Amino acid sequence: MEELCASQPATGTITYWEYQMNKKHSFVIVGLTGLSISFVLNIFNQYVLGVGGEAWWLMWFPGYVVWFVFLVIGIGLSKRTEENHDQP
Repeated sequence: MEELCASQPATGTITYWEYQMNKKHSFVIVGLTGLSISFVLNIFNQYVLGVGGEAWWLMWFPGYVVWFVFLVIGIGLSKRTEENHDQP
């Protein structure tokens, strides 16, 4: 059955596994992008503007937690889809 599918030309439809892999990549990309932007803005805020101290935890820590959660979800989806994809 898989041999027939592999020999047929692509019709533009995606399989369930391809959809899951794309979804996994979007969570990882969003998480890494958010963490990167937060990091750059944090460095700019501390070293260029000279703002820091006790207020740092209130301003930046929740953002880091949110983007880290997105990253962990993406990694978890990738591990789960890889394990399910390896099964026959």
